[in-house]
Amino acid sequence: MKQLQQAGIYQGQPNSLTFFRWKGANPPVLFHLGLWGPQTTNPHAALLPSFQELESLEIHEASFDDSAAQHLAKLPKLRRLTISPVDRYQKPGFTKMQWSYPWLPQVENRPQFTGKALASLSALPLLDFLDLRDARVTSSELVALASFPKLSELGLPNPIDAEGLHSLLSCKHLSAIILGNREVTASEIELLAKLPSLKRLTLRNARLSNETLAALAKLEKITAITIYDCGLTDAHLAHLGKPPQLTQLELVRNEIKGPGLAHLASFSLQKLDLMFNNLSDASLHHLEALRSLEQLSIAYCTAVTDEGLRLGILQKMTHLQLLELRGLTSVTDASLESLSQFGHLKQIGIREDKISWESVDKMRSAMPNTRVFK
Repeated sequence: MKQLQQAGIYQGQPNSLTFFRWKGANPPVLFHLGLWGPQTTNPHAALLPSFQELESLEIHEASFDDSAAQHLAKLPKLRRLTISPVDRYQKPGFTKMQWSYPWLPQVENRPQFTGKALASLSALPLLDFLDLRDARVTSSELVALASFPKLSELGLPNPIDAEGLHSLLSCKHLSAIILGNREVTASEIELLAKLPSLKRLTLRNARLSNETLAALAKLEKITAITIYDCGLTDAHLAHLGKPPQLTQLELVRNEIKGPGLAHLASFSLQKLDLMFNNLSDASLHHLEALRSLEQLSIAYCTAVTDEGLRLGILQKMTHLQLLELRGLTSVTDASLESLSQFGHLKQIGIREDKISWESVDKMRSAMPNTRVFK
């Protein structure tokens, strides 16, 4: 364990990036492990079979080659395996992003998993989540996915073509796809529409044309779409296709100011996440037309202030059940009266703001049927 922790220590940083999560007691067992950066190498992979209770493993730009996958295959309870690029997202004027490390060096030509590692990983009997966005996999190598009996969520580094689609069709339980860290084309989206069980699509750190956004309408069975850190603006929302069964839309870490939300009024959304966008007090009224929403997040939209809450626009959205206001650093105790008008909610999130615990207590007294999460 000390060796893994040491591998996550980088010059000038106070703490190791290696992340451990434990559960139970007497003694606790390690169920989640996160490994970051090129200092984590094959000898560290050889240590992993010591953690037989491990259920989730994240590997972000480690220097692992295909031989390291043989050690991962000795983790009988592993259900989630993430092999993805490091998140280097940063936004001037916004709160520092958790789990984002823009300073971490990018090492070209470091060892990486390839499609050959899939043969080893197929020995994991419980694996249902596999993100390969930091691997090098060809379409022909995806045929190995047929050996993963429980696979339901998959992240891919390579563009999807007809050959790759044929292999994806062999994954009978595949319900979620993650694409990104490259350009995603409209033709790929059209191929995904052929997957019979696909319900969720995540496009992360991807380059998306207007044609690609429009093609989303062809995903007739999709219920949830996440477009994460893709540079979307209000103008892009005019091209966003509407899948007929879509109820959840997450547009996290983009550049949306508000006027483009008018294009979502016909979407019948139940959940909308606008975390880390450019909404302000002046743009809150653009949310009023979204009358089907039950869950709304404007977390870390730091231009929303006490003044915006006093407008009463969000309070009028009585169809909401959950409202996330986390990270609104200009919301203070001056909003106590405004916040106390959200008693119709099941939950309101107000962490990482400037609301005192005294005001939280007053909110809870005024809103006994609402969970105030601070």
